[in-house]
Amino acid sequence: MVQMKFAIARSDEEDFSDALFDEGADSVAVENAPADDAVVLTAIFREMKTLREELAWRLTEVAELEESVWKYRWLEHLEGVALTDEVYVQPTTSSGLVPREYPYIILIDPRDAFGDGHHPTTALCADALSTITRSVPIERRAQMRVIDVGTGTGVLAVLAALLGYGRVDAIDIDPESVARARENFARNECARIGAACAQVAEHAADAPYDIVIANLLSGIITDNIDHLRRLTTPGGTIIASGVSDQWHDEMTGLFRTHRLVVHRHDRKDGWNGYVVGA
Repeated sequence: MVQMKFAIARSDEEDFSDALFDEGADSVAVENAPADDAVVLTAIFREMKTLREELAWRLTEVAELEESVWKYRWLEHLEGVALTDEVYVQPTTSSGLVPREYPYIILIDPRDAFGDGHHPTTALCADALSTITRSVPIERRAQMRVIDVGTGTGVLAVLAALLGYGRVDAIDIDPESVARARENFARNECARIGAACAQVAEHAADAPYDIVIANLLSGIITDNIDHLRRLTTPGGTIIASGVSDQWHDEMTGLFRTHRLVVHRHDRKDGWNGYVVGA
């Protein structure tokens, strides 16, 4: 296995990550760089690669790793993180103490799936869901349906269940992610969450939903906007994120084209989140 590190501008994170996956990377992890407007991407390849020039010139480090060493190496330094003022995500691999001031604590095993709580898009979705929830009476929540599309480790689905929504489903196209999410649901005493390995276009189990959470890349949202709308009840809400700054205008144009109203737009570290009315 070969580990390659790249220093890039924060605004280039999405496109550069996509390019590395196109080159055959098994995984791409993000870490902050000393400068606020920069990040370091760590990509794992199964063998040494000759990269395209536009990628290679940002390469800062190359190292060979044994598979047993690299696969979960990043977990050694992963600590808990506050998603919002009320929600804290604690990895089961962390030896750190869980802060007591948070009313919602989510325990996760982040292996083999996206969603350790540190990515800005997760925080954007969590904050939007929490804000929406404050205006919904508990009795009404118990009758509402929520789906987390592209659930990864299941953080956002767990949050929806903890907030008291009556039916919560979660789907992902990666079987390992679904398996990990199910474990995390049980770990947080949310085993009632329905989990399925499915494309968004295929899922119809309990549709339509009052709230559809779509923490996805911009291209996936674009390709599936009709399916996301189909999953949403008339008058319902789509919480969308995974859109970097350079795709913001295109995404808001997409919403307008499909007659979806943006009720709220938030931005965090070069990423954008939207609360959209269907």
